[in-house]
Amino acid sequence: MNTIQFSEFLITGPARKIIQIYTGRETGCRCGCSGRYFTLGEVGFTRALNKIRKLDPVVNMFVYPYKEGSAEEKRWIDWLAEHRDYQMQPGMCVGMFNAEGKGWIDLVLPNDRTITLYFEPWAANF
Repeated sequence: MNTIQFSEFLITGPARKIIQIYTGRETGCRCGCSGRYFTLGEVGFTRALNKIRKLDPVVNMFVYPYKEGSAEEKRWIDWLAEHRDYQMQPGMCVGMFNAEGKGWIDLVLPNDRTITLYFEPWAANF
């Protein structure tokens, strides 16, 4: 795990294109029943991005060296789910990316709210 300031993450290394932003409840699924998804050009996308930029959290970055859909990736994700030794608290920010750079950054806000940014794949090199 590495840590990096959100603003620095956006400007270092290869282009990091945000393809979607979720805002809504932190707990529960991400199917859309507890929040909304926004794409570039929508007002909610800009508002959420401006908010996370203003807060500029430190991101706890996890990069795992497995290709999307591989058995290794599934085992790793299952292991993480079973071994959560902390609860996501307001202010906590976690990023999770695979070998192709596909992933997300999740910022926990007060009152069970979140902003989650989903990124287009790139060659991950943190």
